[in-house]
Amino acid sequence: MQEAQIKNREKEKKTAVLHRFYSAFSNYDKNGAFKGIDFIIDRLEILNILKEEVFFRHDINKETGLSVYVLIKKNIVKEVSITYIRDSWFKYLESLPIYEYPSSRTNDEGNYLTIKITPEMLINKFLGSIGNYLSEQIIDRLTPNEDLVFVKDKKNCKYFYYKNGFLTVTANNIGA
Repeated sequence: MQEAQIKNREKEKKTAVLHRFYSAFSNYDKNGAFKGIDFIIDRLEILNILKEEVFFRHDINKETGLSVYVLIKKNIVKEVSITYIRDSWFKYLESLPIYEYPSSRTNDEGNYLTIKITPEMLINKFLGSIGNYLSEQIIDRLTPNEDLVFVKDKKNCKYFYYKNGFLTVTANNIGA
């Protein structure tokens, strides 16, 4: 029994981490009747989650401000659009498990109530305000903690990249 409780708590903690980008609260009218659930979205946490998904802005030329958005998976860099990043965010929302968000309200026995948060509720919130939470100005903040360093050709060495690997070419050798 205790092992099941521990596993359940671990699952709840993991779910809470996935849902960390918002606060939820129930709205009640002055008579105490339930009006609905609202969210406060933390834009910084959205950026942190997108960075965990390895999305970044790569500055090609800092002087002119020329930059692109990239996705890095398995050391492969892929240029992506803002639309791709937004679509990925919505896929993230769709993949979220239902969360029993802790409420500050208690029932008659004094136990804290929870608010059931579904992916559909969060998607609906974001659909109403995509430009507010996933604007170009916000996505531009996907700056890496360290500069992205790419292997560059050298005077006597050239690199050719393919989907499944790369070749190194020198005057004396062609190899992986």
